[in-house]
Amino acid sequence: MTTIVRSREMIRAHYEKVFGSKVPEYENLSGALSEKYFDLKSSIPRSRVLDLGYGNGKYTIDALRSGYNVDAVDLVDKSIFKSSVPKELLPNLNLIECDLSDFQFYDGHDITLCIDVLHFLPKSIARRLIKDVEKSTNKGGGTLFRVFSNIERKTKEGATLKFEDEAEFKTEELISFLYNTFQKWGDIRFTISKYSEHDQVKKHTYFRSDVLEFVAVNR
Repeated sequence: MTTIVRSREMIRAHYEKVFGSKVPEYENLSGALSEKYFDLKSSIPRSRVLDLGYGNGKYTIDALRSGYNVDAVDLVDKSIFKSSVPKELLPNLNLIECDLSDFQFYDGHDITLCIDVLHFLPKSIARRLIKDVEKSTNKGGGTLFRVFSNIERKTKEGATLKFEDEAEFKTEELISFLYNTFQKWGDIRFTISKYSEHDQVKKHTYFRSDVLEFVAVNR
């Protein structure tokens, strides 16, 4: 069976095009915010949020509207997202244009979000980011990871599609690593669900995976 590998630069260009043009896209990039995010937000004081891989910015915008200061990190051109942020929210937003592989953590965040991004990264980098989140999040703060695992992608011709250096997490492996990293925090919850996306024209499933949502609060 043929395997096609897309480079990291191709991925970056793809998302800059999607977020910049607002064109319809096969991927579900605008789904509802996670209920676990709202649960976490309601239990953490309104101070500073770190959004790792903010994408289309829906979590960043909600956090800003909820009164948080937000540091939002992504590798795409930050002017694309900045142009869509209401002007009254900009004073509380710090946009950082950076590949997460190169991001240097610093202390002071009460909530750290990492939504739908870790699976794009090399496994060693993803694991380092997870450890850095554990070290840098404030006492009394919390984190939410939403990660795709056991991923299967297919082109419309049936070829396997992979991304350069992606983590290729297995679900049980990922749960074990997250739990071992955050076990000292004292409040850990996670759920696993099945996810798939379908081409309504060609009538084929081009993406399926598990989705792990992992919440930890640093009690």
